[in-house]
Amino acid sequence: RWYFRQQGNGRGTESQANDTTAEGGILVRNTSTLQWLVDTFTISNNTFNNNRGQAMFISGCTNGTISGNTVSNQLRGRTGDGMVEVGIKMGSDSSAPVGSTANQSGPHTITNNTFHDFQSATAWGITGLGTVGANIVAIYGDVNVRTVTITGNTIYKIAENDTSSSVACGGTRCQFCNVGGITPESRCHDWIIQNNIVYRIGRFGGKNASTAGTNIANNTQWLGNTFFKCGEYGLDIRGGSTLTIKNNIAYITSSTARAINFETTAELNTYGPHTIDYNDWYDSATANIAKIQGTSYNFANWKTQLASQTGQ
Repeated sequence: RWYFRQQGNGRGTESQANDTTAEGGILVRNTSTLQWLVDTFTISNNTFNNNRGQAMFISGCTNGTISGNTVSNQLRGRTGDGMVEVGIKMGSDSSAPVGSTANQSGPHTITNNTFHDFQSATAWGITGLGTVGANIVAIYGDVNVRTVTITGNTIYKIAENDTSSSVACGGTRCQFCNVGGITPESRCHDWIIQNNIVYRIGRFGGKNASTAGTNIANNTQWLGNTFFKCGEYGLDIRGGSTLTIKNNIAYITSSTARAINFETTAELNTYGPHTIDYNDWYDSATANIAKIQGTSYNFANWKTQLASQTGQ
């Protein structure tokens, strides 16, 4: 049982200004050689400011509680580590720790944390790398992280000017640039994402999975979240079966953005039925509040598209 928690000065553990050759913050993972499992740990009431890469990296572990932390002014990580700029990254290890399912992490609880002011990719000033991928996300489930509860977190100003998947960062082009609030990606099943406030985000407030039909995240529950002023989508559904999307608010202020997106028609229909009900979708700049496989819909037509789903 491990604890990373508040110290006597009231600020907790403060991780500051790591240099360009190092990743910053806290790493919690099993040891791939001895296959020891980190089981039951708490990271609470810490301040992470001006770090590179991941403020917290949780990999191949179970029963984690991450609460009351503040992550601010996050900077890009090393180019060799995938250009990540993440508050909490969760992943799984290829080795099978003693007492856990092979290549799987979780369950974890992430609650009452604050993430804000992550650096824009346009400020990276990288040259000579051609096209690179990047992730600028507050809470990021990478691969096979199961049964995570994310509740009561506040996320804002995450690279808010990076509103496209292709962003110029110096002489390099950041392609497939994830800029968002919360995202469970490939095989990150059974997440509950509830009562979070996410605003002033470059691309998406929440994203479910990474690739339509393949790297999916099933049984996600998006409940009672607020997404405001997201540059591309309030909620972006790339893949996943039997999703529950209820009681969310998405207030969009751009004529090119949408409150909710389904990457393909199949994601809406074939992988359902989903429960989509009691949501408040609004765009102050256009009547179109939803997009399905590239086609935009106003509210009336969006409801028609939901005919095969549970709820309206």
